[in-house]
Amino acid sequence: MTNKSLIEQLKAEGKTIELDKARILSQIPRQEKHKSSVIHWHPKLAMTVGLLLLVLVGITLFRQNPTTPSIVTVDINPSIEFTVDEKDEVTSYRALNLDGEVVIENMVLTSLSVNDAIEAVIAQATVLGYVTDASVVNVNAYNEKSTIENKLNERIQARFQSRIQMIQVTEALISEAKSLNITPRKLALIKAIIAIDPSYSLDTLLSYDIPRLNEIRRGFVATEIDALKTQLEALKRNLDDQKASLLLEVDTYIENLRAAIDNLKELYDSNLVQFNQAYATFSTEYFPNATIPLLPSVKYQKLLVLESKIDAYEAYLKQQVDTLFELSVRGLYTHLVDTHANLNQLSEWQAPAHAMQVLTSVELYLDASLYDQLFLASAKRLDTILNQPSAGSGNAYRRILDEAYQEFMVYYNSNQVTESLKSSPYIQTILQNYQQKEQ
Repeated sequence: MTNKSLIEQLKAEGKTIELDKARILSQIPRQEKHKSSVIHWHPKLAMTVGLLLLVLVGITLFRQNPTTPSIVTVDINPSIEFTVDEKDEVTSYRALNLDGEVVIENMVLTSLSVNDAIEAVIAQATVLGYVTDASVVNVNAYNEKSTIENKLNERIQARFQSRIQMIQVTEALISEAKSLNITPRKLALIKAIIAIDPSYSLDTLLSYDIPRLNEIRRGFVATEIDALKTQLEALKRNLDDQKASLLLEVDTYIENLRAAIDNLKELYDSNLVQFNQAYATFSTEYFPNATIPLLPSVKYQKLLVLESKIDAYEAYLKQQVDTLFELSVRGLYTHLVDTHANLNQLSEWQAPAHAMQVLTSVELYLDASLYDQLFLASAKRLDTILNQPSAGSGNAYRRILDEAYQEFMVYYNSNQVTESLKSSPYIQTILQNYQQKEQ
């Protein structure tokens, strides 16, 4: 059969064949059109996405309701308040009374951990005489959320152990605080205020935050603290002027000394008679205790030794000036501390009146001469040591007492301290107390 006849036959047969279209189409593999929005879920994938959604919701809620900062108060007699973030770091701080301002003056406590800040405040208060072996240091942390408040107090207590005291939270206090929807420590603070001043109502105090309650509890008066800062700044400016003047005197003194040495060296080479005469004048000013006659050659050797040490001598003099003015600033703080501590405080609600007494005393102190200020500071230091409740006869106490007495006597024997101050009842009482202790 030729190809042509075969083709004709197939065409004829094709016209008579009936195709079962449904059966044929059912056997052809079907391919769905891909849609990018359709996700084939698997159990692990679903769990991952679910967790991710929870995290995103948590972050959103956290941003809408951030953790309220904690407030930490340190009470010795100085009262200081810290604001603390969720990392236990100090973000801000302030004094709640005059003594607190004296303590934190020149301290930088931000960014420290709250425990390190408390440690620094206690150390500074110790230096200024607020803290002794018999002192009670109260520290308490507050937060709107009891869990945060409790954990922060636990961390502070773990650091300081028996060195500090905290509010004792009883079951009764917890129950009452819960009914008022506040923390137990806030309730304890409110109760302390009402105990001192019953004119405050519970409802009024419940509406206040911790910083406001701290102000009420401690008789906070911002104007008095600002006045104290002004006084301190005035004193420092005055001291800076005095210090600059004294340093100028040191420079002049050293220049004159160098010139005198150069002059003597020239005289030694040219005229020994004039050298001996000039050296007599020189030694009276610079070597007043050199009473033994010296040969010209020995005098010259002393001159060369002095010249070789003159730079060190200048540095020593300027270091003494720095020490002098450091003591004068510390003397002011000591004066503030003792004056405030010795006031007859019948009630802590009289803080504004006491503040004015302190500032009045400071004005008198500022009017005193520099040496009178330093003498007062040394006298107060000696007086404090003599009246230490834990004072004994140990070697350490003896050494501290002797050092304080020697410093006191340097000023007492100085012609630059006012005679009326030396003979004042306060100074004479200190001398009598020291003599009695010596007996």
